[in-house]
Amino acid sequence: MTNEFTNHERGSPARPGKGRIRIGDRVLRKEDERFLRGSGTYSDDITKPGQCYAAFVRSPVPHGTLRRIDTDAAIKSDGVMAVLTGGDYIADGYGPVVHRAIEGDPIDFRTPAFGGDDPVALQFNQWPLPSEKVNHLGEPLAIVIAETIMAAEDAAERVVLDIDPLPAVITVDQATVAGAPLVNDDASANTTKRTRHS
Repeated sequence: MTNEFTNHERGSPARPGKGRIRIGDRVLRKEDERFLRGSGTYSDDITKPGQCYAAFVRSPVPHGTLRRIDTDAAIKSDGVMAVLTGGDYIADGYGPVVHRAIEGDPIDFRTPAFGGDDPVALQFNQWPLPSEKVNHLGEPLAIVIAETIMAAEDAAERVVLDIDPLPAVITVDQATVAGAPLVNDDASANTTKRTRHS
């Protein structure tokens, strides 16, 4: 079986040559020269009038119950415009992003690879910033918006996290043991999708 990517519409005959790439084929990289010569542009190189800067406050534990995020000292810091948490996100009326653990079709990425009725593909909610539980080490828990990057980073260090640590799994072997702590409460047995290959 050969998997192919093509820029043609589904059902159209794939033409050899331009626009057709097979998995495993070499792809000519066109961006390397500018990076090797030091002329690459990164988001940190862009400055706009009135631009704000952000710094994330990340979880120091891999798994835990988020009891409180104290942002009082951070919001009072010089140059800080806002300190936002998952609780603020919910209070503003926003909901989770649906995470689809299902690949797109290689011919038409808008179509699920295994069909929309695939019973093995779990779809669960994912919050941009959690409000109740930490699911992985370094998970963003708050974001500080400030007038300068230094002000944002300084204020981020003033955010106080109150987290009750929970048992965690850090390897696939640990995650697949019966009764292992769940990485995500919506993924029973730490499984999002089962696929058979023959």
